[in-house]
Amino acid sequence: MKRKSERRPCWAAAPPCSRRCSSPSAGVKKSRSSTPQELHCLDQQDDVYLDITDRLCFAILYSRPKSASNIHYFSIDNELEYENFYADFGPLNLAMVYRYCCKINKKLKSITMLRKKIIHFTGSDQRKQANAAFLIGCYMVIYLGRTPEEAYRTLLFGETSYIPFRDAAYGSCNFYITLLDCFHAVKKAMQYGFLNFNSFNLDEYEHYEKAENGDLNWIIPDRFIAFCGPHTRCRLESGYQQHSPETYIPYFKNHNVTTVIRLNKRMYDAKRFVDAGFDHHDLFFADGSTPTDAIVKEFLDICENAEGAIAVHCKAGLGRTGTLIACYIMKHYKMTAAETIAWIRICRPGSVIGPQQQFLVTKQSSLWLEGDYFHQKLRGQENGQHGAAFSRLLSGVDDISINGVRNQDKPEPEPYSDDDEINGVTQGDRLRALKSRRQSKTNAIPLTVILQSSVQSCKTSEPNNSGSAGISKRTTRSASRKGSFKSPSVSRTKTVLR
Repeated sequence: MKRKSERRPCWAAAPPCSRRCSSPSAGVKKSRSSTPQELHCLDQQDDVYLDITDRLCFAILYSRPKSASNIHYFSIDNELEYENFYADFGPLNLAMVYRYCCKINKKLKSITMLRKKIIHFTGSDQRKQANAAFLIGCYMVIYLGRTPEEAYRTLLFGETSYIPFRDAAYGSCNFYITLLDCFHAVKKAMQYGFLNFNSFNLDEYEHYEKAENGDLNWIIPDRFIAFCGPHTRCRLESGYQQHSPETYIPYFKNHNVTTVIRLNKRMYDAKRFVDAGFDHHDLFFADGSTPTDAIVKEFLDICENAEGAIAVHCKAGLGRTGTLIACYIMKHYKMTAAETIAWIRICRPGSVIGPQQQFLVTKQSSLWLEGDYFHQKLRGQENGQHGAAFSRLLSGVDDISINGVRNQDKPEPEPYSDDDEINGVTQGDRLRALKSRRQSKTNAIPLTVILQSSVQSCKTSEPNNSGSAGISKRTTRSASRKGSFKSPSVSRTKTVLR
């Protein structure tokens, strides 16, 4: 590593071209009045350059670089910003990953930049450093074919480190997800067909994730939607736009949603979904808490037997909703708790909160074991003569809970009725209010208008990304019922289990 006296301080000069190298902070002036502590601090702020490819570089710079004829600098620190709830700061959502990848591909293909070194730089803010590293790491995994470990190692240099991501809960945090967890989540999402940028609809994602437009996100395309809990009628309350079941029904039908699962108290009459042709289930547990074994088992049973996509909600559609969907992903795709939480938050920021994180960690091994049994049973049934043997083998497993011991008959909390009143404000109330305030509502089109028309598909010309094929297709409802669904606006890879 060269010191300042050995290097030209001009930003117009080409950056170091070795794979990993460091340059002192250019433009930092040390005044004669500086204290020894200040001088030491300045000496520690060394610029870092990390070569991603022969043309693409990632840099952490402590002063803004100047343009040059053979270098193109750009930053997304103030362009792609995470909208936090409390002390959470990332990772950036799926739409921002898509936008970033499009930006990089466009720059690399630009005729005017063919002979330029393209440098994505970030500044001194550690939170923005982590999000910038997350984006370029995702690019390496999605488009450069790097393994999660390779992408992570590329971003490390010397004492360079990135702060981990925390949850959206108010107060202290005792569980974190790392960049490596995020890269593993993205890689497995590609492997299982959750992520396919060739069919990703940016406009649809960014529209429906907004509170005023429905506050919904696909976690697994064609399989799981997480959304904010509907109310009896549409109205604006404390700045948050509440939606009735009827506002979601056209969108759900257009996207082959057949089942709705409610995890919070009854804020609407379930009959309104049932009369529209949906299966509806209530699995209440308290806001901010973790589900009982009985609730997890029933949720998994419902999802494993549902014919189409499943829409899950609690009050804000973040904590309880993300936790139970995570249980399904861990069981059937054998992702770790950290990877699963990372993926769900990339799809729907703010998901899985507080003790729900540790709950998923404690359930990881048992859910993996249950998944192995489940798929062995399926294979046994498909093999015909071995089906009976597998059934006998698994008959003793039916009474085993996800923590490895026999279920004890524990009374489940009774769902609240519409007449019950809750004193104070719950976690879901706070999160929902924060989400509505942080997002722009200018020129917003009412959800009831948007959902009644088919969403126009958005096709892109981005290069194909490998590893995003689905694993199987699932039969849908009978032809008579299937006829009531319109074609989905987005061509999504099927990822559901047979």
